[in-house]
Amino acid sequence: MLRAAAFLLRPYRDDDAPAMSAGVRESVQTVGRWMSWAKADFSDYDALCWFAACNAARAAGEAHEFGIFTLDGQFVGAAA
Repeated sequence: MLRAAAFLLRPYRDDDAPAMSAGVRESVQTVGRWMSWAKADFSDYDALCWFAACNAARAAGEAHEFGIFTLDGQFVGAAA
């Protein structure tokens, strides 16, 4: 985990799936232009699959994807 001012960067947890999937669906019109995986029907299951891929890539030293959260735990975005 990394604290940066009012935000916390940390690996995703399974209980982050509803907030992350809602964020993707909310951002489809803007993010979807550049990220083909961002679709209107992005589900909690899709988020869980993404979290698993992030965890595997981090364990292999291939990538470092993190969720961005407020200090009280609200999901606000993602970082690579």
